[in-house]
Parts: sequence; C-alpha cells; structure tokens
Amino acid sequence: MKPYPKTKEQWWENVDDCWIHLIKILERYIGMQDMEDVRGNLTTEPRYIEILRMKKERNPELVRYFNGAWWNAPDSPSILQIPGWGVLCDLCSEEHVLYEEKKG
Repeated sequence: MKPYPKTKEQWWENVDDCWIHLIKILERYIGMQDMEDVRGNLTTEPRYIEILRMKKERNPELVRYFNGAWWNAPDSPSILQIPGWGVLCDLCSEEHVLYEEKKG
C-alpha cells in the first residue's frame, strides 16, 4: 500500500507508482477505451489522450477524472478488491495538497 500523500510531490509519486492500476480504473468507470473508426483503424479516444497529457504535465485537474471514477463506481465492498482502488481514494481525498501554497 502506498503512503497517504501529504505533499504535492507524494501525490504525484503515488500516481506514477500506481498508474497501470489507475488507468484501468479510469477505463472501467469513466468509459474510456480505444475505439475503431469507420475504416476499422484503432483510434484513441480524445479523453484518453487528455488524461495522458495531464499526467505528463502534472496538471492537478487530473484529479477530476479520478473523482469521476470514484463517483461512478458501485457502492460495494467488492470495489476494495480492485488493484489501486485504495490509492485512487487517497488521491481523491487528499487533492488539497495539489493546491496548497508553498510556505516561506
């Protein structure tokens, strides 16, 4: 289990360390997926591209997607068995660290 993020740096470290699980949760609960275009070519959904860009740029608005997945997931104890779910919950509940001003 990842440590509870107490700083902006820890928040992003948790994202990086659990990205494979987090992206699968997003795919499942906000409906992201690769799609075939009319010619049968695999194309990536614009939302997916946006999420990858936000991660790369360290855009704090990425947490909005995490919150969307948290909101859309069923209220069931089985959700706790999904790899990365606890990290996603911690990232959502501690999003305030992304916006705290530096002191000093």
